[in-house]
Parts: sequence; C-alpha cells; structure tokens
Amino acid sequence: MSKQEKRQHSQITCLNDIAIKNEIITEHFGFLPISFVDDIVNSINELIYLIIAGIESFVNSELKNKEEVELGTHQVETLLENLVDKYFEKFEIYALQNIFTIRENVTVGVNFDVDENMDEGVDKEIELLRKKIMAAKAFNLKLKKQLAKDESRIEKLKRLENKISFLRTQAKAHNVSPLPDTLRFISDQLMAITKVYNNLNESTW
Repeated sequence: MSKQEKRQHSQITCLNDIAIKNEIITEHFGFLPISFVDDIVNSINELIYLIIAGIESFVNSELKNKEEVELGTHQVETLLENLVDKYFEKFEIYALQNIFTIRENVTVGVNFDVDENMDEGVDKEIELLRKKIMAAKAFNLKLKKQLAKDESRIEKLKRLENKISFLRTQAKAHNVSPLPDTLRFISDQLMAITKVYNNLNESTW
C-alpha cells in the first residue's frame, strides 16, 4: 500500500469514527447536536426581531420620517444579526467540540460483529414485543368499553333510585313497615290481578 493509499485509508477511518461518534451522541441525547445549537440561534434571532419591532414602533411614534426609521431599524437589525452570527459561531464550535463529543481517551463499546442468527433473534424478539403491545392495547380497549357500559348502568340505576325514592318518604309518612316486604306483597298482588285480568279477557273472547 502506497503512502497516498495509507493516507486515504486513514482519512476514511477517521471519518467513519466521527460518524459513529455522532450517531452515538445523537442516540444518547435524542437529538442532533447541531439542531440544538441551531434552535438556540433561531431563538435569539426571534428575540432580535421582537426587539427591532419594539424599537421601530417607538421610533415611529417619535419621528414622522418613515424612510429614516426603516433605514435605521434595518441597520440595527443587521448589526445585531452579525453579532449573533459572530459569537454564536464560536459557541457552536465550542459546543460541538467540548460538550457534544466523545473524548479520544474514552472507549466506546460498540460491537458491529453481529451475525445473521443474532439479527434473526432480535427480529423475533421485536415481533414478540409488538404482538404483546397489540394485545395490551386490545385488552385496554376492551376494559374501556366495559367501563363505559358499567358507568352507563350506574347512571341508569341512579336515575331509577331517584324515581323510586318517593316510596321511602311515603312509607315513613304512612308508617308502612317493613318497606321491602310491603313492596314484595304489592308486586305479588299486581301480578295476581294481571293474571285474573288476562284470564277474563280470554274467557270473554
């Protein structure tokens, strides 16, 4: 292998190491480090635009020359944007090199030697977990439906209780005791009367 080939191989290895570290960092934090920095810069820019809008509103109330106001606020806005770009570029470099990074003396235990059997085992485990999740969701849905039915029954019973609550009041007022036995007796009498009535109708026809 020539020196040039060795140099190219070294560069490729270095790039691969950087890519692997970036993937590990992204997976660990749950976001791209550069996106985090960009979000900060965007937030600062939004604050700048709010400040500029406030300045422009104030100056417009004091000065009547709109062209001068627009020119002045544009210059201030450009100045602030340049300052943000200048200093947050340094922040980006510092953050990516010192915060969102894995130092050279830190060994990352990444094993890329995964054979087909291990890969197949992982796929089976994922499929099993997926089925368990689906079963849990189905059971949860069944419980929710049953809960809705039970709540509906409870509401019906409450309405029924309100409708017949007058019986207790009337029972106490007329000294009807015991109420359950009295209601059972009345129910039996009504059933007997209904039976006699039905028999009379049949004999009449």
